[in-house]
Amino acid sequence: MIGIEFVEDQDTKAPHKTIVPAMVQECVKRGLMIEPAGRWNQVVRFLTPLVITDEQLEKGFEIFEEALQVCLKG
Repeated sequence: MIGIEFVEDQDTKAPHKTIVPAMVQECVKRGLMIEPAGRWNQVVRFLTPLVITDEQLEKGFEIFEEALQVCLKG
């Protein structure tokens, strides 16, 4: 399992409370399942199987990046 934490301010480490729910929705629309986590839903968790192919992993990263760009604009 790998997690990415989103914060609003890098100095104070204040959690970004709205981006993860939006990321989950955008990723699901594109076919990627991610899991929210953290006390304030500020963490995205990837539960990647050990048998994932390089192509599947690359596609997942592409989807995650697209969803992140959409969520940062909105």
